[in-house]
Amino acid sequence: MGRFLDLIEVDDKVAAENFRRILDFLKSTPILAGQFELLEFTTNGAVTALRIPHQLGFVPVDVIETSNRGSGLVTYLYTLFERDAILITTTGPVIVRAFVGRYDRGNRL
Repeated sequence: MGRFLDLIEVDDKVAAENFRRILDFLKSTPILAGQFELLEFTTNGAVTALRIPHQLGFVPVDVIETSNRGSGLVTYLYTLFERDAILITTTGPVIVRAFVGRYDRGNRL
């Protein structure tokens, strides 16, 4: 990610300490070590291997579903995920919001 915050140029000691605290907090928040895109999709009924496009530029490995409304169940076909789309199967109509991407411990601030 490169240098996120340059504290060397901050002359005010209180401001520099507050920036350090903010940076420590950001480094300790696991979700920020990921690269995710929020996807929203709707199906009107059962579907099989439906492609849901994304703009990540890599094959995602993680899905964090935040909302799932409707009478259908969603199955994420992880082994079929692609560089530009995820694939899902549903048992009926759904409206879903999910963060799709990857968590990477090495991607720290």
